[in-house]
Order: sequence, then structure tokens, then C-alpha cells
Amino acid sequence: MIAFDKFYKLGKSSCCFGLLWLMIGCTHAKPPQDQTSTAPPPPGGKDAHSYLLAGNAYAHQRDFQKAIASYDQAIALDPKYGPAYVNRGAIKDLQGDEAGALSDYDAALKYIPGSYELYLNRGVAKDKSGDHPGALEDYNKAISMNPNAAVAYADRGATEQELGDRNRAMGDYNQAISIQPNHPLAYSNRSVLKMDQEDYSGAVSDSSQTVRLAPNSNLGYYNRGIAEVHLKAYTDAQNDFSQAIGIYPNPKSPDVFISRGVANLQLKNFQGALDDETRAISMAPSNPEPYIWRGLAQGYTGHYDLGITDLTQAIALNPTGPEYVYYFRGWVRDVSGDVPNAIKDYSEAIQLNPNQPYFFFARAIAYKRNNDPANADLDYQKALSIANEKEKADIENEWNARKIEHAFFLLFDQLIRVALPGGMTETGN
Repeated sequence: MIAFDKFYKLGKSSCCFGLLWLMIGCTHAKPPQDQTSTAPPPPGGKDAHSYLLAGNAYAHQRDFQKAIASYDQAIALDPKYGPAYVNRGAIKDLQGDEAGALSDYDAALKYIPGSYELYLNRGVAKDKSGDHPGALEDYNKAISMNPNAAVAYADRGATEQELGDRNRAMGDYNQAISIQPNHPLAYSNRSVLKMDQEDYSGAVSDSSQTVRLAPNSNLGYYNRGIAEVHLKAYTDAQNDFSQAIGIYPNPKSPDVFISRGVANLQLKNFQGALDDETRAISMAPSNPEPYIWRGLAQGYTGHYDLGITDLTQAIALNPTGPEYVYYFRGWVRDVSGDVPNAIKDYSEAIQLNPNQPYFFFARAIAYKRNNDPANADLDYQKALSIANEKEKADIENEWNARKIEHAFFLLFDQLIRVALPGGMTETGN
């Protein structure tokens, strides 16, 4: 599961964003088009309520700077005017200013103490700021005030899942769906929990419910795509990642591009993989993952030097990172003809994980290609000794071929699902 600071922003772009919309009568909002647009002047005078209405009009048009200025005016005229704090907090939350949102929600609760929705809003802001225990307290309060609020259970489930309490999380998702069977957020979050439990078919089923109920849910398509990769349904996964990108072309997280690039690799759409991973790198140049997959795509297409450069960069960004990066770089070096350095990389991978039989098998083939039959046989026997029955059969079948491409594909399909970005939960009422 992805941490809350890496939200893929489903509901915040295509659905409601909190109590703000409950107070101004809007249930859905499109992504901002022109944030410098104008709104009507305060109607009927310059009292706090008039400025609230003006702020709401600006918020509808996504002119958040003017919306906040209007709410500031309302609060200046009436420092105890709770709705202005609520709506200003919702705008700040939407803009990523969790500290400002929390301050406004705290103030609003002094003047609107009976609002369970306000506790939900504050819980979401706390989650996004990393205060998951505090968020849990707010969701508990909201549920105690309104035991039939399905979204409160869905939000609380996501926080419990983040805190590692999977049983309670599943119970809350089920309760949310029991109360409101057509609740897309509950299905979306439950799909991620099912992936954590390796129930990928169940995750696909829940994500399909999400996109049925919310056709513009980019998160629903993304999560379904991740589950489909685990099920080796790579064409379906590629299509779902593309749907997610079509709905939300400019996400903050690069994970959807990384994931589609991985699906493209499996489908041997190497140019598509290169394009996706390059886009991910432009979004997050310090993230090692897209360098890994782009490096492999370069290796597949015969651009060995570029592939080695990318994989070396991935290692530089995370020197103590996963052992399979050394294995991948070893493979690119191996197929390029640089067998001695390939052996060094396989040895690095083995040192980091001496229990992976395919690492020994790849090095055995490299030794064989390097005219070192003694070490080749030692590694081959070691691979067989630590392999399970399926792995042993694969290794024995491929040994006679002695093709590094075969050895690579034996493990790549397994590793690709280990290294793939995870599903994403979301909170939001």
C-alpha cells in the first residue's frame, strides 16, 4: 500500500472534496481549468455570509486564491463564523496545506461542534499529514455521531490498513458496503487490502465495482491494473493504466507511468515502456524504479550502454536497494557480451540474497559462457539445492539450452510483481 503522502488524487480531482461542497450544495467538481476566472461580487452587502457566498462562487470556479481571500474577509467580519473556517480549510486541504486546513478545522469545531462531516474532514487532513492515530480518533468520533456514515468506515478502514490492522480494516470496508452498497471508495480501498492478502482476483472484482460506480475513477482503474499484472493479464493491465492516465493525465505520483511501463515490457512494447519510464523519471528523477525498467527496455532493444547507465543510476540512488537490480544489470551486461562484469553483478545479487536459485543459475550459465565449467557446475548444483520443485524443473529444463535470455525470463516474471508499485488507498468524504 502506498503511504498517504503519495496519493494518486482520485477523489480530489474528480469527486467531491469535503464539507465545503456539502455546505455550498455541490457534489462533484471538474479539474481546474482557469484559476484566474472571476466570480460575482458579494451579494447583498458586505456581511460575513455574503463573503462566504462569494468565496463559494470562486471555489466552484476553482479560483482558490480569491476564494480564500473571501473567506478571510468573512472571518475578519465575524471571527466566530464557523462555515467560513470549514470552507477555507477544505480549500487549503485541497491545495496540500494540511497544517492550515487543520488549524481551520480546529477553529470550526469550536463553533460547529455537532458536525460529524467536520470530524471526517479533519481526519482526512490528519491522515495526509501523517498523523494516522489522530485521524483514527476523528473517524471514531464521526462514527459515534453517525453510525450510518458509510464514508467514515471507508476512511477509518484506510487508516487502519495504513497502521497494519488488516482485520479491522476489512471489517470497516465491509461495513461501509453493507450500509451503502454503491460506495466506490469502500470497494477501491478494499481492493488494495485484498492485494495485500494476495487475493488478486478479489481485488479485480472490487476495482471493477469501483469503476462501474465511478466511471471517472482513475484510482479504480489503476488498482485494477496492478491486480491484473499480478494475474499476468498484461494487456488488461496496460488498458487500465491507460484509462487512469486518460482520466488524470498529470498525477503527482509517477506510479501509474511506472506500472504501465512494466506492463509494456511484458507485452514487448519496448518503445511504450521507454516512453512511460522516461515520463516517470521526468516526474521523479530521484526515484530509482523507473531507471530500472527503462534500463531493461534499453537492454531488450540492444541499447546496452544506455541500459547499463540506467541500472547503474538506480543502484546509485539506492545502493542498499533490492538485489534484483544487480541481477538485471548483470543480464544486460551478459547479453551485451560483457560476461566477466555480468558475473560480478550476479555475485552482488547473490551476496544480498543467497537464497534465490535463479541468481546462481544465471551465474552458472555466465561461467559456462566464460569457459569456467567447474564454477558453472558448482552454481548449477547450488541452484538445484535451494530451488523448490517448480524452480528445479525450470532450471533443469533450461540448463541444456544455456541461454541467458531463458534464465532471465524464468525470474523476471516473478520479480516484476515484487518490484511493481502497490495499490493505493484513499480517504475523502
